[in-house]
Amino acid sequence: SAPGMTLNPDGFVSGIVDVSASITNPEDTITSVSLRIGSLNITMNCNGQFTLCGYTMNSSQFADGAYTLLANASNILNKTVYGTAGITIDNTKPNLTANLPSVIKEFATINADVTDENHNGSHVIFSLLGNPYAMTCLPQGTRLLCYLDFNFSGINDGIYNITVTATDMANNAVSKIFFVSVDKEPPELAYVT
Repeated sequence: SAPGMTLNPDGFVSGIVDVSASITNPEDTITSVSLRIGSLNITMNCNGQFTLCGYTMNSSQFADGAYTLLANASNILNKTVYGTAGITIDNTKPNLTANLPSVIKEFATINADVTDENHNGSHVIFSLLGNPYAMTCLPQGTRLLCYLDFNFSGINDGIYNITVTATDMANNAVSKIFFVSVDKEPPELAYVT
């Protein structure tokens, strides 16, 4: 049967990206595999049987946005063997603003507002004492409005750092750290005579 090709990755990418082409049934006819990303044409590194080829791409050399990866296998029979994959390069961290009270008695609502320039959504996590809690987020255009109603009654009184982290589809993350005082115990009134 004729050779076939599968190209990866597919979807959101950032930073250093390993691009791979898996070729089935190369049958000693393939002589090289080239990869096109935007206006860049390169020759991929392949194993001796031309069943697996790879290229390490620095996505920061490209502007954020959608691209089609196209790999083409040259062969001695002049048959077209190619693979395509769609990627969205996103090297931009989401923007995050968050607010919560500085003194908490028992219950508090943590709010976060996330914007992502590439409109690809984010997930937002609230962390306390090393435990992550997913925030509920409502999309509003290019923004996510997120909140979490949290019960601090099981937390001892004291000062704690709380981290709110927003991570987009390409794993770009931004965090904000807050220091809050949990103070459930009312002050004691001493009777002085």
